[in-house]
Amino acid sequence: MRIDPNGPEDEPEVRQMVVIHKALRKQFALLSGQVRAVADGDRARAAAVADHVRSLLLFLHAHHHSEDEVLWPLLQQRAPLEEALIREMEAQHGAVDAGIRKLTPLVAAWAERADRATASDIAVELAALTAHLDEHLDAEEEKVFPLVLDHLSVAEWESVVAEGPKQMPSSPRIGMVTIGVVLDAADPAEGDWFFRNLPAKGKIAWRVFGRSYYRRYSARLGTAAV
Repeated sequence: MRIDPNGPEDEPEVRQMVVIHKALRKQFALLSGQVRAVADGDRARAAAVADHVRSLLLFLHAHHHSEDEVLWPLLQQRAPLEEALIREMEAQHGAVDAGIRKLTPLVAAWAERADRATASDIAVELAALTAHLDEHLDAEEEKVFPLVLDHLSVAEWESVVAEGPKQMPSSPRIGMVTIGVVLDAADPAEGDWFFRNLPAKGKIAWRVFGRSYYRRYSARLGTAAV
């Protein structure tokens, strides 16, 4: 299933990955401010925002896993002259992964203590991570997507897109949050494509309780809701 039914069927639809990029860009741009807005000592609010940060870090890690395990090896085989670019992309992943490793214990500690000092450290690390992420997503869209169009089949590209969701935890809550943040950033055609490609259980869960859950979740965080 494609986003644009009129697009060339024999060409990978790289816009599918842009849908995920849009969700990541939108959410990570908000995170640092959400952390800083929590009052010192407000443990309930800190726990809620920390949980949101963890969910998005999991989402980002799963997305990068699909590229590390599927996309880069394919491009190394098909486009050996682009080895320097692929190494650059891997190095950018490394910078993002380092940020995730720094944030993980900080977020866990803050969820317990809700102290201003740790919140400030988290906000600084999130700002740095977001800068690395934006740089990387820009590079992917400008430099890597043309290689995908030149060297990968439709089936191979779809295997890259499909790999990320497999790495997400089976938690219904995290699943609904992930669906929500993607739909929230997508335009109608992109949202329809994303939803049609969900597993049957995910579609049912979203319709039965996921949409209403995500609206309440977003209202608590002060972000937009689908």
